[in-house]
Amino acid sequence: MAKAWNELAMYYNEESGRDDVLIGSIDCTNSPHGKNLCAKFKIMGLPTLMFGDASYSGVYLEEYGGGKTFGELKAFALEALLPQCTPGNLDACSSDDRNAMQTYMAMSYGQLNAKFESTVQKLQELDEAFSIRFKELQKVYDGNLLEKELQNTETRRNIKLIKEVMALK
Repeated sequence: MAKAWNELAMYYNEESGRDDVLIGSIDCTNSPHGKNLCAKFKIMGLPTLMFGDASYSGVYLEEYGGGKTFGELKAFALEALLPQCTPGNLDACSSDDRNAMQTYMAMSYGQLNAKFESTVQKLQELDEAFSIRFKELQKVYDGNLLEKELQNTETRRNIKLIKEVMALK
């Protein structure tokens, strides 16, 4: 995989025309600074590929779990490594997201935490409502399926009886 990774780094350094993407590597085994970074991002296995906006101490980094060939890495990078809407990069935001981001940035930490908690609560409520509705629909489906099977059984029985009578005529 190191060869594919190095090819990707060369592509972004020399061919892509983009200067907002860094393809790099960190030594988690021998470098004290590298060990600290690996501990910070909870990197346990090697290789671990991370992507995202490294601003704000890397809180926007995610682990990559896709293919490891140059073609797969490049295809992913071309799609995913676009400027993201973050507090440090409002230019990448839609107008709605920019307004929301600016509203959140104007809040105190306490207000932001309360908004976060209420939003998480809303998501849980939506999930619970969906689960309840899904169970209701599943019961209807199961009832309809049972009715269909009963009707099919009755229809097959009638077909058999008709065939037996037809055979005698």
